Amino acid sequence: MARTFNGISDAYTAPIDLSATNKLTFCCWVAWTTFSDNDSLLCEFTSNYLFNDGGWACFPDSAAYAGHASAGFHSQAYPEENAYGGVRFARPSTGDWHHWAFVIDKTQPDVQKVGPVYIDGLSVPVDYPNSTPATDNFASDTLYIMQRQDGSRASAGSLQDLAVWSDVLTSDQISSIAAGSVPGTMATVTPLSVRPDALALYLPFSEAAIGITASLVGP
Repeated sequence: MARTFNGISDAYTAPIDLSATNKLTFCCWVAWTTFSDNDSLLCEFTSNYLFNDGGWACFPDSAAYAGHASAGFHSQAYPEENAYGGVRFARPSTGDWHHWAFVIDKTQPDVQKVGPVYIDGLSVPVDYPNSTPATDNFASDTLYIMQRQDGSRASAGSLQDLAVWSDVLTSDQISSIAAGSVPGTMATVTPLSVRPDALALYLPFSEAAIGITASLVGP
């Protein structure tokens, strides 16, 4: 059963320990209500990824890149012009379910540390507006979902089957999740069955999360 967020007062938080890795894969079913190009967020690791080492984020409603979504990370070890690694990409339609997934791999060349990005199991074209030489590991911290830690950047929409792995999933693995777990149908593949050895977080957004302690903020 999916979880719907009102874009005002409710959000989820979940702790994740990614401190032993500089690679990750994120995926989630998303039905976004409307795009406003106001930096409302899908998720952010740490209270503000721009000011905390080991953070990363995804903004379907990017203000800097109007009409696009963005995903990336920020490293405090570098000057501002070299601190951010990220991509921007075309957004799918609002009001419908779409499977979002992206990879961050800091072992890759500077300009390619974020991506590929997948929508509905297919790799999509991305632009690389920023690059960084950062290779540091991620943090052990909290993932803030559909709202920043301070209550800003609140987002409206529905989510299902949000997952984070501490490694890079292949395109075939991501495609199998997208094809096998469509909301409203009987799931044949879920994140629990793909690379369980590296699964750091799974939130089905049913009555309770599996395998982690999550907190609901708001109604």
